[in-house]
Amino acid sequence: MKKINKFTCGLLCAGALSVSSFANASVVKFSGLTASWINIDPVAISVSGNGTDTASMAWGTPLLTQGPQSDYVFETASTPFQVELPPSPSAAFDLGTWTFNNNPLSPNTDIVNDILRSATLQLDTTIEVDGTSVGTKSFFFDFTHIETPNNDDPCANGDANNVDNNINGCADIVTVAANSLSESFLLELDPRNVSEPGTLALLGLGLAGLGVRLRRKSA
Repeated sequence: MKKINKFTCGLLCAGALSVSSFANASVVKFSGLTASWINIDPVAISVSGNGTDTASMAWGTPLLTQGPQSDYVFETASTPFQVELPPSPSAAFDLGTWTFNNNPLSPNTDIVNDILRSATLQLDTTIEVDGTSVGTKSFFFDFTHIETPNNDDPCANGDANNVDNNINGCADIVTVAANSLSESFLLELDPRNVSEPGTLALLGLGLAGLGVRLRRKSA
């Protein structure tokens, strides 16, 4: 019987700030950080907790009676927290924890209507620069999900089953990338310290742009 595989990434949305021009140190403060799952394909997938510090979505028909669905859970980092600039980009900082609970699903699950294919994680936060509010800003991260049958050979990634990443059955594949719709804003700096206002942007690091293979374990 298949077992649960949980994958947690503490720095999934680790971020960094960058500014386009040099300045003396400024403090950027984040508060009220919330998460939402949006642009979900297929739309029938259930979502809970949007606009809070813990947003989740679940899919699939459980293999076991009363068993859980597979799901993504994003828990935001505790706020407030602050980052100093320069250096530019800043050191990485933790925006939250993403967990993929890869639970056993029934082979009768409707692949078209019940299995996640893609979604966008929206993070909203209020930002202050040196004590002055610049408002609430939104940042977006795109997830692409490929649910793979355990027993395929070769697996979806083209490799053989039961070896390397597919050692416990064919791995599911998740790709995460920062979305260009993420907001940036002007950082008004003391003109004695910088030649022009700098544009401050949040950059997605951590798993951004990487293929992450998640596997179910078999007993």
